[in-house]
Amino acid sequence: EGRWDEALPRIEEFIAACEAGEPHYHEGGMRLRRAVIRMARDDVQGALEDVRTALPLARSVRDPQQRVPWLSVCVHLLVEAGLTGEAREAAEDALRERKSGTGRWEYVDLALDAAELGCVEELTAALERRAPTKWTDAGIALARGDLVRGADLLHEVGDAELEHAARLRAARALVAEGRAVEADAQLQRALAFYRPAGATRYIRHAEELLDELSEIPA
Repeated sequence: EGRWDEALPRIEEFIAACEAGEPHYHEGGMRLRRAVIRMARDDVQGALEDVRTALPLARSVRDPQQRVPWLSVCVHLLVEAGLTGEAREAAEDALRERKSGTGRWEYVDLALDAAELGCVEELTAALERRAPTKWTDAGIALARGDLVRGADLLHEVGDAELEHAARLRAARALVAEGRAVEADAQLQRALAFYRPAGATRYIRHAEELLDELSEIPA
């Protein structure tokens, strides 16, 4: 929901307990929730510290319903940090599970970066083998570059963080195509989420795109 100021102290308390010798099944997930917030608030190094702690946890956990989504979030954050080589390795690890029972909601973070990492066909094939759901439809749409549809589906299932990441990516693509009205609609929705959340990195990106919109002929 973007209520990060409420969530963060609880997340940090949980992580501190893990670091103090109370390991927990959800440690990787909590570290990645903090990493998402840190990245959004321009603490790239802090986000990467959490990612690099979560990666070995993801690779060692036996349950693919934990391993795959953790790896997928790591992929997205590594791409955000410009570390596409590391992101590609994590994506390959996640996609090794494509023939297992996973592949519904677990791949959706990876789907947003599938084109950049060159795994669109591999990912969409995995998703198309599953029973269709809004999660699989969102993943396929994101992987294939239909970012507005992907964002709308994520809105329906309630993944606000990834929905607005998709809207910001959609706006960037629409600006590049000169589609100012559609781009503005996506930017306004993204900013309505990011401003209350204090996501300074993405607010800045959105405002830069708004500046570009003013240069597109009516």
